[in-house]
Amino acid sequence: MTVVEEDGACGCPTGDSGDLHDTNGHGEHAWWTEVDVAEPDYSEGLNWMLRFDAAGDYVVHAWVPNLDDLTTRARYKVFFGDESDYAIVDQSAGAGGWVRLGTFHFAAGGDQWVRLGDNYDESADRGRKLALDALRFEPVSGGGGDDTGGVGPVDTGSGGGDDWPDEDCACEPGETRTMLCTDGGSRTKECDGCDWGDWSPCEGGGEPGGCACSAATSSAGPAALLGLLPLLAGVGARRRESA
Repeated sequence: MTVVEEDGACGCPTGDSGDLHDTNGHGEHAWWTEVDVAEPDYSEGLNWMLRFDAAGDYVVHAWVPNLDDLTTRARYKVFFGDESDYAIVDQSAGAGGWVRLGTFHFAAGGDQWVRLGDNYDESADRGRKLALDALRFEPVSGGGGDDTGGVGPVDTGSGGGDDWPDEDCACEPGETRTMLCTDGGSRTKECDGCDWGDWSPCEGGGEPGGCACSAATSSAGPAALLGLLPLLAGVGARRRESA
């Protein structure tokens, strides 16, 4: 089983960061934003960028923090292999726990993702809160290898699932997060034993922006070297759901 945090290296926020509000959630952090854009457009949201060591069927769950006035129709779009599908989730009914998105067959490699945006398809949902938090991936028996952590998406964020060594720690010694910068360079921060240290400056003097999956150690398995994912363009612009 692998948990991918929304604020880890594989989580890419979209839209105006001022409209993403911090709250408590899985790994002691989540975001929420208001559902206020009619589909097929969306503005604020999150892309979880995924890369798999091995192809297979994975059961995907999303953590929903315990918030009031949550949306009843969160639209998680899952892109797996060369296919895509939607999972419509009543976050208000699942607050404070994991909700199942479904089982999907992911291909080996990258260019796969889960996306959640602030759009609505029913006017009664407009103005409610949309929660953005961790995703959990579990390989189906015989469909993607064992659950040692070497076959699922790799995230360098906090929160390692049931095998996390210390529930009071935000990270594990030796872990590193990497984020892209606007100048094409990167910045990093390391675990100092139980908590994350500060981000280093961008190498080329640019501003933080974008996201990346990168090498990480884990108690669940060996490190997996993953290439940097490209910087998402057009941050702050309204996007089409079909994109």
